[in-house]
Amino acid sequence: MKSIKLMFLLLFYCMNIFAESEPVTLQKIDIAYIHEDLDETELHFPQISGLENSFVEQKINDTIVEKANIENLRAMASSGYDSGTNVSCSAYLLGDEDSPKKLSTLMSVSGRLSSGRNGHEYIPLMFSLESGDIIPSSELFLENAQEELDDWLYENILEQSTYLNIENALPVPLDNAILTDTGIFIAYPVDTFKFLSDTSAAFHFYYYEIIELLNKDNTIISGIDILKLSDKKEEIENLSKGLLPGVPNIIGSSINEVTKKYYELTDSESFLSGERYVLEAPEFRDIYPIVSSDSDTISGILAKRMSIGGLDIGISTKEDCISLLGEAIAVLPLEGASASQYYMPEGELSIYFFGEYKLMLSTDKLDILRTVYIEYEGDSST
Repeated sequence: MKSIKLMFLLLFYCMNIFAESEPVTLQKIDIAYIHEDLDETELHFPQISGLENSFVEQKINDTIVEKANIENLRAMASSGYDSGTNVSCSAYLLGDEDSPKKLSTLMSVSGRLSSGRNGHEYIPLMFSLESGDIIPSSELFLENAQEELDDWLYENILEQSTYLNIENALPVPLDNAILTDTGIFIAYPVDTFKFLSDTSAAFHFYYYEIIELLNKDNTIISGIDILKLSDKKEEIENLSKGLLPGVPNIIGSSINEVTKKYYELTDSESFLSGERYVLEAPEFRDIYPIVSSDSDTISGILAKRMSIGGLDIGISTKEDCISLLGEAIAVLPLEGASASQYYMPEGELSIYFFGEYKLMLSTDKLDILRTVYIEYEGDSST
């Protein structure tokens, strides 16, 4: 009898071993960007596929269509009522590469809105990929975040502008935010606080800029290493394509087309032998397209805030830069007039090459990284 019990125990133990060693089926979730051209109306919105739970997948897709008022916009266009609406979008799967846990989507609607009025609005949404429910973004933040961000907005934006209508600027709408692969995007609801272009105001923060205000113990963020949502190795590799994290691919584009899409905030200013443009869109806060004096094509991007490959402006040191990128091809002193010409602090300028692009990292006299500048060099860089 004892031997029979022993055999059963041994069999049960082996069954558990084999059960635990079975390979886990990974979900390959894809994002498709749907494009519908309806006369004067253009609709772009994301839809997902590949979730094991088809009910949750359909729930998320239906909610995206509902919140963006896609059906209303379709009806307006098909009825002959000239809506003149444009819906653009972006989407982010967040979590481990093999096991995303959240989906963030951002839709930007301009022209005639579903209400029938002309205007602009952002529609930021976050979803749980387990339940399909919308995640309330206010839970992302610590209790002191509201006061801290209100103070930041007043000191850095409102106090420095005599043109913005700031009546509805405070408090910052923490309940209208999403996580992205590079940071936090906070958007104002329609017809509240607007930029000079009459678009709804919004702000983008890289994670390192706002990490101390995030509730890292909240279930929304738990299980997600937010500082590893972007591929740091890929960010460095993308330098050879002229790409910076969180910044649209604009090098080589016409400055006229770029300002038409992202709007100028102030007049351009001189930069070396060209011009530095100040744009209004949230992704270009403290990030400037550079145009040579003999062209209208964007040749470079100057960033006063940036997180790239683990290097964070205002935090990382020259030693960190060398540790990640190796020794620079050249190191130039930046003093007085030369620092002013480069729109950089006094200190040093370290130069690297990535394919046809030149990367310049400015560090101050305390060896803190202060500016990132990438410039297309073409054949001259090889």
